[in-house]
Amino acid sequence: MLNPKIEYTYIDIETTGLNPATDHITEIGAIKILGNNIVDVYDELVYTPKKINSRIYELTGINNSMVEYADGISSVLGSFSDWLGLEKRKLQFYFGYNSGFDKRFLEKAGLKIKIGDVLPIAKKNIKNKDSYSLYNLGNSLGFSLGNVQHNPV
Repeated sequence: MLNPKIEYTYIDIETTGLNPATDHITEIGAIKILGNNIVDVYDELVYTPKKINSRIYELTGINNSMVEYADGISSVLGSFSDWLGLEKRKLQFYFGYNSGFDKRFLEKAGLKIKIGDVLPIAKKNIKNKDSYSLYNLGNSLGFSLGNVQHNPV
């Protein structure tokens, strides 16, 4: 049971690749949880000057035409920061799955927040998996995640 007085926010991003120095964020997604209830969802595509290749499209379902007219990263980070409520003084906990990856991209883009990582918890509590990707882990636990392997929300 989650502490009902703490707002937990799951954060996930999609990118054009693996390297924050050369790749770009294409989508930011997050889910706010209070108690056992989802109270809000954020999902925004991000314009990127870098072309999205076919492998990234297969993983994320995001293609170049989807981000062509999306807002740029500065604008999206501004609305995301407002949505997170970073200026408010309330008890919040941010987490993700393999969140070090997301954190590096968010910091490169200008957003610095502490994000807890639940991947080590999954590895500790769910043994003998060939892959700990969120997609494979979800499928092995009986969650139907469809054809797209990555999607923030």
